[in-house]
Amino acid sequence: MEQAEVLGLTEPAAAVPPDRVPRAAWGIAAALVALELAVSDRYGFGMDELYFIEAGRHLAFGYVDQPPLAPLLTRTTDVLGFSPTAIRILPAMAGGFTVAATARLAALFGAGRPGRVLAALIAACAPFTLPLAHFGDTSAYDVLAWTLVLLCASTALLRERPRWWLGAGVVAGVGMQDENLVAMLAICLAIGIGFSRYRDVLRTRWPWRRRCIRNSPLRATTLAEGRLSCFRRACSWYRSLSPALSGCGATPGCGSAPSPSRSSWCGC
Repeated sequence: MEQAEVLGLTEPAAAVPPDRVPRAAWGIAAALVALELAVSDRYGFGMDELYFIEAGRHLAFGYVDQPPLAPLLTRTTDVLGFSPTAIRILPAMAGGFTVAATARLAALFGAGRPGRVLAALIAACAPFTLPLAHFGDTSAYDVLAWTLVLLCASTALLRERPRWWLGAGVVAGVGMQDENLVAMLAICLAIGIGFSRYRDVLRTRWPWRRRCIRNSPLRATTLAEGRLSCFRRACSWYRSLSPALSGCGATPGCGSAPSPSRSSWCGC
C-alpha cells in the first residue's frame, strides 16, 4: 500500500478541512443583509419598533416589560436618522451573522465546503430568518445569541476546547439583556449534555464558570427583572380576564393591533 502511494497509484487521504466559513457562505450572509435593507423602507414602522425607539430615548438599566439592550440599540436612529431603514440595519446585520454562524456549526459537525454553503443558504432562506431580521425588535438579536451560544458550546465539546465555555457565558449574559429566553437554552443544553456521552464535562469547572459569567455584572438589572416578571404575570391575568380588550393596546405589551411581523409569523 505504501509503495503504491509512492508510485502515485493511489490518492492520499484527503485532509480534514479547517473549521472556517467559506467565502460563499459569507457572500450569502452579505446578500441577506443587502436584501433586508433593500426592502426595509417599503412600508412604515412596526408598532414594536416605535415602542423601542421611544424607550431608547429614555435609556435605563431595565424597563417594566423589557431588558435594556434592544432599546439601546435603537439609538442608531439618532445617528442615521428617523426612518424604518435606520432601525432595521442592526437586525439585518444580526441575521447575516446568524447565517455565517450556522455555516460554522455545520463545519463543527463534519460538513465539507458544500455542506457549509448549503447550511448558510438554508439559514438565509428560512421563513424564520427572513422576517426576524427585518424588524427592529428583540427577535433578531435573540436568534443570534442562541446561535452563538450553541456555536461556543459545540466548539468546547466537539473540539475539546473548554475555554469556549467562557465565550458561551459572555454571549448568554449579553443575550439575556435582550431576552430572558436564553436561560431556557442554557437549561436545555445542560439537560442534553447530561444525557449524552459528553456528560463528564459537567463535572469540570468550565461550564460552571460560564454560569458565573452569565450572572456577572451583565445581570445587574435584578430589580428590573423582578418588575418585568410581575408585569408579565399581571398582563397574562388581564388578557385571560378580558379577551375582548386584549387587542386594544390600552396596556403596553398586553395586546396590540396586527403588525407585519405578526402576519409573517402566521405565514411561517
